[in-house]
Amino acid sequence: MAALEKLRSKGTLVMIVVFVALACFVIGDFLNNASAVFHPDQDKVGEVYGKKMNYTDFQKEVDAFSNFEKIQGNYTEDRARNEAWQTFTLANVLSNQAEKIGMSITTEELDYATRVNPHAMVQNLRMVQDENGRFSKQNLDMMLRAFKNMEEASDEDKKKDPQYEYMEKLYNSWLCVEKQLNNMLLYDKYFRMVAGATSAPKAEKEFLNQYDTEAIDYVVATKSFYGIADSSYSVSGAEAKAKYQEMQKMFKTPARRTIKAIVFDVKPLASDSDDAKSKTQSIEKDLVDTENAEEAILLAMQECDPNITNKNGFLTKDEVDFSIRDFAFSANKSDVLQTFQDGNYYKTAKVLESAVNRPDSVKVSCIYLTNAPKKELKNKVDSLQNELKSGAKFADLAEKHTMDSRSKSEKGNLGWLGEGQFSRLKDFDNKSFTAKEGEVFEMEDRGEYFIFRIDSVSKTSSPKVKIAEVAVKIESSNDTYRKRCESASKYLSDNNTIEKFTENAEAQGLYVQEYPIFEDASSVGNIENGRKVVNWAFNEKRKVGEIVAQPFQTANQCVVVALSEIIEKGYAPYSSKEVKEIVDEAVMNDKKAASIMEEWNGKEISTVAKLDTVRGVRFSTRGVNPSIMGALSTLKVDEQSAPIKTNNGVYMVKVLAKTPVESQAMDNNRGRMLQSMYNQTFSILMDKADIKDNRSRFY
Repeated sequence: MAALEKLRSKGTLVMIVVFVALACFVIGDFLNNASAVFHPDQDKVGEVYGKKMNYTDFQKEVDAFSNFEKIQGNYTEDRARNEAWQTFTLANVLSNQAEKIGMSITTEELDYATRVNPHAMVQNLRMVQDENGRFSKQNLDMMLRAFKNMEEASDEDKKKDPQYEYMEKLYNSWLCVEKQLNNMLLYDKYFRMVAGATSAPKAEKEFLNQYDTEAIDYVVATKSFYGIADSSYSVSGAEAKAKYQEMQKMFKTPARRTIKAIVFDVKPLASDSDDAKSKTQSIEKDLVDTENAEEAILLAMQECDPNITNKNGFLTKDEVDFSIRDFAFSANKSDVLQTFQDGNYYKTAKVLESAVNRPDSVKVSCIYLTNAPKKELKNKVDSLQNELKSGAKFADLAEKHTMDSRSKSEKGNLGWLGEGQFSRLKDFDNKSFTAKEGEVFEMEDRGEYFIFRIDSVSKTSSPKVKIAEVAVKIESSNDTYRKRCESASKYLSDNNTIEKFTENAEAQGLYVQEYPIFEDASSVGNIENGRKVVNWAFNEKRKVGEIVAQPFQTANQCVVVALSEIIEKGYAPYSSKEVKEIVDEAVMNDKKAASIMEEWNGKEISTVAKLDTVRGVRFSTRGVNPSIMGALSTLKVDEQSAPIKTNNGVYMVKVLAKTPVESQAMDNNRGRMLQSMYNQTFSILMDKADIKDNRSRFY
């Protein structure tokens, strides 16, 4: 009570404190959100032709592509992000151009490429392939009907459907397919139009036909620039500047950074190996003492490296780890493999069911019953079983009674199933893969009832075994990791300039790796989680010569990095190492060529260099330098050319013979011309789209 009176006496002070705290909360919330008000583009992942993609929408696309890639078996986080970005970019680049000419992909065209005559992209989807990995039109049609039923189902029906969550993920994956397919169809349609409107001018046809009606035999003298020492020549600043301006288009580049990196690999010590061995031996003992198969599987899953898949089902030889395969298929039930080392792992295993031949797959139909008291459902099951015994057709009963909207339209048909595909019912595999064709059995799980019929059993079978596999990875302990990262941190503190960073590595047995990296790079050399390095290097505040404040740490590495070069989008400058090398070499080659040509002018070809003979060359022949081909086309028999400068040396040619042949120039060149035109056109469209890629801000 005294404390309460004291609080009342300080009422004014308390009100002031509360007011200030509340004001701070409001102001803090405003400041946290102010950047979104004053910088509305901070949430922008990218932009194409002014169309923006914010982070939330982009991440939804990434999630959808992640599910799709997982189904395809190609999933990596970077791959899913790149697929989402490329689909967004391509869709907007193409649609912008197509809309200008009234072009689009109609619903009928997309439907034809999916349902009527499935595109190759659709046929390669795992979700529509049969048990042998072949495209199944039946599976495709069944999946699309299920999607339609799902779209038409009420929210209440969706909640009741136990397969709805799975089907929703599958549906979102299919939407990814449709987006990519739409892009492919629009691309083909657009460039077919371009190709149809493209033909060689009459003058070009006449020119090509005129010069491609001869097969030419000739001799050639060659002097390569590489055989002349660079030390005989020098490159002045003015010469380099002039040559750079001449060659500048070659150096068009996106934004790029060059880093120098030292990787401190964190490798396990002998003590770490001993720890992994002891842990595996302890698990081995637990497996010996564990009689229950499910408990053994659970133990293996809890202790095993996540790369090893354990499931409470029968496995084929291909599904069992190679290093324990012989044991698995020769041992008896309850045998436990003695702990052994296999590379970076210690392994053990227990046979839960010895090897036995089982069908590769079974074709199953199902009647699913739910949403009623258990007793009522059981009575319904018994009633349906009696109807089946009396001769009723399973398909008719399934169509009428099953509560699974996905298979209802298929009269209960679930298609061909492999082991483990219906894992929600733990005994399903044991019953279905040991059943005979036509056999009917029922199962119950948490108040839901299933009546299954085995419609067909695959004619092929394989030896299968049920086994608990354990693989404990030999990993660096916290102490090992700490010591290695301390070495990386010490190197940073002792070498705090880029010059020291580079020069002092060799003395300590370290190797400096140099990497040019781009903003959308998903990896950097052998550096784990290279995206962190990319994000650091592309921070807008970063400066040349800057060194990372702390090592980048991953499970197996500590990495220190220095930024050695910044090149923004546009043209790489002459100061860039690669550009300087190219430009300086071009200047020296010009000087070498001038010297050689001066020496060769007016001389007989046989006196300038060793001669090589070339036969049967024609204008449409690929691989002949255009300058040389041009000279050969204009020379007469027994006539020699002046010295000819090319990118790699100086040549002189003399025609020996010209034989009349039928021209093939237009046939040979049209395909190459169109492909080159497609590439150039698409490159121009991408440039005009003014693409802004801000993914490095977020990933």
